[in-house]
Amino acid sequence: MSYRELILDLPKQFSWQPKMSGEHIRPKPRGLFVGHLFSSGFKRIVIAGMGGSRLAPDILKMHWPRKNIHIHSDYGLPDLGEGVLRDALVIANSYSGNTGETVSAAREAVSKDYTLAVVASGGELIKMAEENQLPHIIIPGGDIPSRLAVGYDLVALMALVGAEGGEMAACAGIDAAKLESRGQELAEHLSGGIPLIYAPESKKELGYAWKVILNETAKVPAFFNRFPELNHNEMAGFLDSKQLLTSFRCLILDDGDERLAKGIDKISELYNQKGISVTRVPLVQGAPLLAVVSSVILAHWTALALAEKAGVDPISTPSIEEFKKSL
Repeated sequence: MSYRELILDLPKQFSWQPKMSGEHIRPKPRGLFVGHLFSSGFKRIVIAGMGGSRLAPDILKMHWPRKNIHIHSDYGLPDLGEGVLRDALVIANSYSGNTGETVSAAREAVSKDYTLAVVASGGELIKMAEENQLPHIIIPGGDIPSRLAVGYDLVALMALVGAEGGEMAACAGIDAAKLESRGQELAEHLSGGIPLIYAPESKKELGYAWKVILNETAKVPAFFNRFPELNHNEMAGFLDSKQLLTSFRCLILDDGDERLAKGIDKISELYNQKGISVTRVPLVQGAPLLAVVSSVILAHWTALALAEKAGVDPISTPSIEEFKKSL
């Protein structure tokens, strides 16, 4: 499938019905039952995920802010302490099932007898889950880049942890085609420049998703920061600099937070005066998850348009694959 076809099909992923396999839960926390792993017995959820397989965990954390979710993008497990990890649900999340860092996290969890579940399309992680009878969900595989399998991944994660999935139907109903023209407009704004993605603190994971998608699909360097923190540091690097900074293009993901409105207005004015073009990208009004998923789809359209302008393959990431092989 082409990248465009994959974007158009992305909303359909939210209507997929995951099936959990494996019943070997260890240790068994109070209130746990197979098919619904999250319970009051788990004091924390630790999700190991890298690259495109980190996007869905980030969205889950953003969607479920009151839950104690720790995203781990490194080898092994985070240094949270034996007692904390013993009371946590650890999820190894990798689209391919072969991501080295995530596999190492799963191996450590198994060796220390922590509660582990797996989400992958196959590979070493599913093999490990089957051999150890661990709870796992196999997501649809194929030639989909992990950044474009975010729907499958999010559905699986929400099923594992028992998060409320009422917004999935709304996400499945998104008309991705209607967002394409706006993505092309944003690509025109970014074309020839270095993207700066600014987002509210509460949507920082979404800002990071835009950065990742632009990096991997459009093959451009891109950077992100969040309001209001950037008003205390990064803006000085641009506004007080004597260097010519007109190669930067700023996109502000605006969720309508009135507390940030004056600051966003002012920084937009000051950046424009400095020659840094600024465009606001309002989030879709309505259900929070719908707004986030719509923005992710818009990021894909923007990145695809930039890739087509530059004449680069939007799907493959040869430098990343060559780097992995060299390790």
